[in-house]
Amino acid sequence: MELEYCLLTPGEHWPDDAASLAAAIRSQGPFQPVVEMAGPDLRVHDAVTGLTSHARLAPYPAQTYEALIQPPGYAPRMTERDRDTALPFQRTVEIRTSAAPDSDPTTVALFHATVTDGLWWLLGGFLADPYRRTVWGWRRWRGDQPLAAHAAETAAHLAAPVAEGGPA
Repeated sequence: MELEYCLLTPGEHWPDDAASLAAAIRSQGPFQPVVEMAGPDLRVHDAVTGLTSHARLAPYPAQTYEALIQPPGYAPRMTERDRDTALPFQRTVEIRTSAAPDSDPTTVALFHATVTDGLWWLLGGFLADPYRRTVWGWRRWRGDQPLAAHAAETAAHLAAPVAEGGPA
C-alpha cells in the first residue's frame, strides 16, 4: 500500500540537519523516525512500525497550483490572507509512504500525515491532499482539525475496497 501528498512550498532546500525534521515528526506522533537526506531525496523510517516515507524536492512548474484548483480539481481551503501573503512557490515536495499490504491502515495513515506535517512545519506551503481533493492553505492544514483527523480520512481511503477507490 502507498499514500501520497504533494506540498507546494517556497522552501528551496531541506532543513540544515535531519535532527530538526525528526524532532518535528516525534513531537506530533508516536514515532521514532530516522531521517536521511541525500540531495533532493529524503527518507524517513520508523523501525518500530517498519514504515517508510520518501520525499523528493522537485522543481515547481508554474501551472501546478492552477491545475490543482481548476474544476474538477481540488477545493481550495485557505483564507484570503493565505492567498494574499503566499510566497512564490519554489519547489514541489512529493511525499510517499509505503507499507506492507497487511499493515494497519490507521498507523500507516498517521505516519504519513505526521511526516507530512513535519515537512509542512519546516518548509511551509500549500498541501495538496488527494484523499479530500483539497489544497490546504498556510494555516488550514493544522488549524481546522487535529492531525489524527487528517489521518482518519486517509486511513478510510486505504481501507476502502478497490471498487470504491481504495488501494489496488
